[in-house]
Amino acid sequence: MTFLLMLIACLSCESNTAQEKGGNIDAAEFKNQIEHTKNIQIIDVRTPQEFNEGHLENAVLMNYNSPEFKTAVDILDKNKPTYVYCLSGGRSSGAVNMLKEKGFKEVYNLNGGILSWKKYNFPLAGAQSESIASGMTKAQFDSICNGPQPVLFDFMAKWCGPCKALKPILDEVESEYPGKIKIISIDIDVHKTLAKELKIYNIPFMMFYKDGKLQTNIEGLTTKETLLDILGLK
Repeated sequence: MTFLLMLIACLSCESNTAQEKGGNIDAAEFKNQIEHTKNIQIIDVRTPQEFNEGHLENAVLMNYNSPEFKTAVDILDKNKPTYVYCLSGGRSSGAVNMLKEKGFKEVYNLNGGILSWKKYNFPLAGAQSESIASGMTKAQFDSICNGPQPVLFDFMAKWCGPCKALKPILDEVESEYPGKIKIISIDIDVHKTLAKELKIYNIPFMMFYKDGKLQTNIEGLTTKETLLDILGLK
């Protein structure tokens, strides 16, 4: 009897595992699946401007920040494998959760978003020419790095939640240590060319320069205390 109960429990676990499909996958696996899985739907949840600057082939634009997003996704087939992406993975994670709540059976999120996709130099459809530099040039960036004052570059975006949480920490550090550290926030949506040249694939992302040399990179949200340690300000 005990053996029978254990067998039933194991079969039940296997059955539940088999039903769990979807989740976060990296760019290489995302590309492999959308190329080899039949009858799928690909959803780009960025803004129209972002979409027009380059998107995945056959992707449908559904702006996650639009008030109509919740109702717009109702036109999708809940039984089809659904692949979702944004710029860095934040908005698409929210979209994936919403789709699951609506009963979608199999939903995948591109971990790291388009930034991760570009890291592998995977192709984008509809990309506009980048012959005209967008925002700060690399030469201007280097000039600031070679200045007399230590500088911390904060690569961010207005829509990025962790970036918003980091901003008051950076403001406090700069105000409490005047003349010892210069903090420059660089919006990757505005300074696209520079972000690409510096290979910024995740945000928030900080680069600390001193005496013209890169001291360290800081990826993700961090605490004030940790930041002060890294910058040598404690």
